[in-house]
Amino acid sequence: MILKFNDERFKERILGGLKIHNLRTDRTERWKKGQKIHFWLGDPKDMKVTPKPHQFHEANCSSVQKVEITFSDSEQFPMSVIVDNVYLNGAEMEELALSDGFDDLGHMAEWFMDYTPKGFKGRLIHWTKKKY
Repeated sequence: MILKFNDERFKERILGGLKIHNLRTDRTERWKKGQKIHFWLGDPKDMKVTPKPHQFHEANCSSVQKVEITFSDSEQFPMSVIVDNVYLNGAEMEELALSDGFDDLGHMAEWFMDYTPKGFKGRLIHWTKKKY
């Protein structure tokens, strides 16, 4: 399975061991434990978008977890993250953000608010033993 990224920072963080999983929508649940992951920078099917797309890493999918991110107007709890039906606390959400390649939890919240302002439902694709 191909896992595409458009940002060079994610490539660097994957190769450096800082990004150890990836949040993706997966409506058909196509990601499965044991599948080979081919990490690509750019889109191998569209040379116009990325002039030099390339595969930069391979790994096996070690596990997949369901994830839901929701937002509220509460100043105390503006965002919640649920992994496999368990709410993460603040420290766990920060750890998830960093391990997914974001600079911090605020950066992750901002990205998802822009991308999916009504919330996010997807899956966490792991290629290490880490689970939440």
